[in-house]
This record gives sequence, structure tokens and C-alpha cells, in this order.
Amino acid sequence: MSEPLFRFRVITFRSLDYHRTLTLRERVLRQPLGKVLSGDDLANEQAQWHFGLFDASGKAGACLVAAPAGENAVRLRQMAVAPEFHSRGLGGRLLRLTEDELQRRGVFRVTLNARSTATGFYHRHGYHIRGQPFIEVGIPHQAMTKQLDVLHSS
Repeated sequence: MSEPLFRFRVITFRSLDYHRTLTLRERVLRQPLGKVLSGDDLANEQAQWHFGLFDASGKAGACLVAAPAGENAVRLRQMAVAPEFHSRGLGGRLLRLTEDELQRRGVFRVTLNARSTATGFYHRHGYHIRGQPFIEVGIPHQAMTKQLDVLHSS
């Protein structure tokens, strides 16, 4: 059986794609911890940018959220890849395509709080550790940052 083709989408808040990514985020990021997405997790999502990779049937294979964090900056949050697609490059592809879209929107500084188990992934994609590890949602995390190239309009 061949690998499904995934397409990058900018997701509209409260759309069907948005609800599909909520399901993915809960399954990947919260259920393994015995938790559910909370009001704090979802606060202000209408003012944030949502991105995902979807197969031809509309299934979300990977997703993430970018929260504006000052002028020309965002904080990436809640990146999730469906377990059945781990180690197939979806996370890296989503991150690269999202960074491209963020650059088009004038963003050049990206921060995130990575689970300690994911710092290697982000480091391979150009992110650098900032500060000391800390606990978030009951597990170790590390702040990381990346400077994107500034795109110049012609």
C-alpha cells in the first residue's frame, strides 16, 4: 500500500478542519497524560493561526498552532502528528511549510516550549535551546527559539 499524500492547509477557526485537529491534539498531546484539552489550552485560539497536513479524505495527519507573540514573532504550540504517521517526515514537513507561511506573514522570530523528548527534532530543524528545563502539563519541557529569514517584498 502506498503512502497517503498529505496537503498543507491554513485552517479556519471552528471549521471542520479545526475540529479534526482538536481531535488529533487531544489524542496525541493529552490522552497519553490522562488529561483532556482544557479551557486554558484553547483560550484565544480564534486569534491564533492554525496549520495542518490532511490526506485526501480530510483526515488530519499533523497540525500545529502559532500564537502571535509581539511584533514579527509567534509562539508555536500544540504540534501533533498522528501516531500512525510518526517517523515518516510529516512533522518536519509541517514545520517547514508553516515557517514558510509565517515568513509570508512577516514573522521572523519563532519560539516554542518543546517536550524534552522533542528537543532533538526541533534542534534538527534549526531551533536553539533557551534557558533551563521546566515542567508544563506535568512533564519536562524546554524553551526553544529560531530566527527565520526576513522575506523582502519586490
